[in-house]
Formats: sequence, structure tokens, C-alpha cells
Amino acid sequence: MPPLQCAVRIRPRLERDPKSGTDTATDGQTKVFVSGYSPFTFSQTFGPDATQQAVYNHCAGPQVAAVLQGLDACVFAFGQTGAGKTYSMLGPEGGHTMTQDGLLPLAAANIFRAVVMEGPSCHYRLSVTYIEIHREGVFDLLSTSSERARLAVRETDAQGAFAEGATCLRIRSVAALLRAVAEGSARRHTAKTGVHEHSSRSHALLSLTFEKRWRTGKVDGGHHMCCRTSTLRLVDLAGSEGLAAWRGGNDKSSADGIATNLGLHVLGRCITALAANDVHVPYRDSVLTRLLKPALCGSCQTMMLVCIAPAEDDAAESVRVLRYATDAQKLIGCP
Repeated sequence: MPPLQCAVRIRPRLERDPKSGTDTATDGQTKVFVSGYSPFTFSQTFGPDATQQAVYNHCAGPQVAAVLQGLDACVFAFGQTGAGKTYSMLGPEGGHTMTQDGLLPLAAANIFRAVVMEGPSCHYRLSVTYIEIHREGVFDLLSTSSERARLAVRETDAQGAFAEGATCLRIRSVAALLRAVAEGSARRHTAKTGVHEHSSRSHALLSLTFEKRWRTGKVDGGHHMCCRTSTLRLVDLAGSEGLAAWRGGNDKSSADGIATNLGLHVLGRCITALAANDVHVPYRDSVLTRLLKPALCGSCQTMMLVCIAPAEDDAAESVRVLRYATDAQKLIGCP
């Protein structure tokens, strides 16, 4: 598989940030600088003035092109709470409003644009599932039921691991997709923590499945119908901060932190094992890694967008995130 690539985005300073100085910067190309540490190198870095379109062009544009060619692709957003992960993925208000600004809206617009350019010779179907992983339980964000029942995680040779019973919506327009995502995002688990007033306490996995059907030349007197299916996964990981930062809320926040850190920890172990070409990769040690196994192996084209905050008070966490991403770049294959 192609190497997992990592890009870094430093968000602008916000009014809620500590009044300390700025400790993290980028050269706008491949280097990230944190005072007191050696520079970190990634495939691309974006400073506070970077536009959503610029981030999309590097972090999701190639993945969309791959999906249109029949390959699977994935984009992770990783970093501490409040660093801009959900903003980058879904746009302002974290997907709670219908906006054209964010990796998902831009990706959907380009997919539908490609469909129109193909003309009537091909038939297309675009569908979406949207789930969250909260305390190692899987919940359907597209379900309109008043009861938040856990979904079972099943596994088959053909499908791999999947959330059984997750709502799958057929999407016929960008507006319909954004409406579904806005409604789903409003159902995510949130809580007050020591980092953010309304922090997402779950990992969110959005899967866009793109199916293309077309006719080839005549075979045995008739036309042969071909079908090709590919999936674009957009993963908004919960905050990477240590347990101490979660304790600004309550005991429930601390329990959320333990469960969230489990998924991120196992994801790191899987990446380390893959980078070392180990025979055993611990996918089954967390729900997150079971469901994301296709994004880490095979021919999937995967990008990790690392989001960090610029303030001096956030420097220690930023370094931890940057080191995690540096290790992720070593992923070179899948046994």
C-alpha cells in the first residue's frame, strides 16, 4: 500500500486561548517548529492563515480522485480537543449547519461534479453511513429513533468488520448529504472538559460509498454490465489529550477519557506494528481499530490531518501529537 501520509494544520489563535505566547509555527511547506524541540517533518504543513480549499487540495483531493477510480481512501483528523479537527472535516459549527466549507462538503461537491461530467453512459449510486464510537460502543448517528441502541460489530471475509444495522442513506445531492451530516453531528456525545465547553466525547466515522455501473461491448450477443464500488472514510477522532485534561468536567468525563484513550492507544500500537512489519497487528484490541482496519492496509490511500493549537500552554500536547504522527508516517505495509 502507499505510505500513510501526514499533514499538519495549526489553527489561528482564539479568544478562549490562554494569554500566553505562540509556541508553534510552520514554514508553510513541510516543517513544524515547536520551541525547544527539533523540527518535525511532514508531507505538508498549513499555518493559521491556510484556507479550507488549500487543506482539501492536499489532504482530500487525491483521496477523492482515488475513490472515483475505484480505490478506497481515508482521511483521519487527529489532535487535541479544540485544535480544529471537526472544523477542518465538516466546516464551521462542526457540521451542525449546512455549509460548503470543509473537507466533506468539498469532497461531495467534487464527486457529484465528476458524475455530471461522465454523462448518461454510466449509472452512479452514492450512499452514506455515519456512526460514532463512544466508550467502546458503536452508535448510529443517522438513526432517527429516540433510543440510542448500541450496534453490534460483525465481521465477514467479504466485508471485514462493520456496524450491523447502521443506517445507510442513499444520497442524491450535496445538500442532502450535508443535511444528514448536520442532523447526525447534533447526536454526537459531548461533554464539558478541562479543554473545551462542548467537547466531542466520541470518534466519528463517516463512510461515503460510491458505486459505478456501466455497460461494456457486446458479449455473447448482449451487453455486459460492470460494477465498481469504492469507499471514502472520513474519521474525526476524539481529542488526544491525556486524562488530566478531561477532569475539568466530571467523573463521566474521566470515564470518557479512559475509553477514548484506549482507542487512540491501540491505533498507535497497530501503526507501530505495521511499520515494523510485525506478524501480529492488534486490530481486535479496540472497536476503533477493528472498524478502521481497511484504512490501514490493502490498497487504501490514507491521509492523517494533524490539527494542533498554537498557544504556548498547548506546546507539550502538540509535541505529543506530532510525535504520534511522526510514527504514523513509518507505516509502510500490511501483513
